[in-house]
Amino acid sequence: MGRDAPLFGAVANPTAAMTTGDFALGMIAAAIWGATYVVTAAALDRVPPILFVVMRFSAAAIPAFFIPRPRMPWQTVVLAGLLLGAGQYGFLFFAMANGVPPGVAAVLFHTQAIIMVVLGAVLFSERIGRHQVLALALALAGLIVLAFARDSAKTVTALFLALAAALCGAAGNLLLRRIRSSDPLGLAVWMNTIPPLPLLALSYWLEGPEAIAASFETVDLLVISAVLYSALLATVAAFAVWGRLLGRYPVAKTAPFFLMVPVIALGSSALLLGETMSLGKIIGAGLILASLPVVQRQ
Repeated sequence: MGRDAPLFGAVANPTAAMTTGDFALGMIAAAIWGATYVVTAAALDRVPPILFVVMRFSAAAIPAFFIPRPRMPWQTVVLAGLLLGAGQYGFLFFAMANGVPPGVAAVLFHTQAIIMVVLGAVLFSERIGRHQVLALALALAGLIVLAFARDSAKTVTALFLALAAALCGAAGNLLLRRIRSSDPLGLAVWMNTIPPLPLLALSYWLEGPEAIAASFETVDLLVISAVLYSALLATVAAFAVWGRLLGRYPVAKTAPFFLMVPVIALGSSALLLGETMSLGKIIGAGLILASLPVVQRQ
């Protein structure tokens, strides 16, 4: 494939009008991803965070029995699995288990769009325009406000864990952009086979065999539902929808669905889990959310 080939299939038509069906699919994908944070927070009350990542990716790897392995070096699959699976969600769930509310976690997680700009400039000498500089300034201001907001997290360390998740996600997405896979679904499925074993060893070391055994002994319908929701809906189904949209439409028409995810997460967390929305959290999250559409502009 050429250097400028899209990540998902054929080149999107910049003038294509989005159909009602595709618009509905985009809204569904955004809702699935946004609600994932609430579902995960409920499960983390019963299961240690690293073990939950193991459960999520073990379930998400099941389709590998039916979908052929993508034609690319194993090293690429392993690196994608470690960054977008083990690192991204290991840090994110650990942060949530240590006091970062779901809504704040979603906002911080989406700073990977900003981090990608910085990594692209540092690693690949990509140009940073004035809109990207403004986005970086807004995001940095938002992070500072969130760090001082009392209800953003129990500790500043937990906030940095969520940012570490965003860093892993940004690095993983840069990897996907560089390799330009012609089989994104195959890669998405097979990279799920990478996180379970190393993370199970890490869970055994950090969380302990007693906690692992107790979790499996007390697994209930809520935990099973959370694992299946995270693995099959958020990881496989929503990704397939996202791939379909990116293959048919330009980024300008698809990005708004992705930008809706932290908004949906904040709303659903406040509504279903009673997450408080102090003035500091509103301002900090608002600044970060404002930076996301700005960074998309050229």
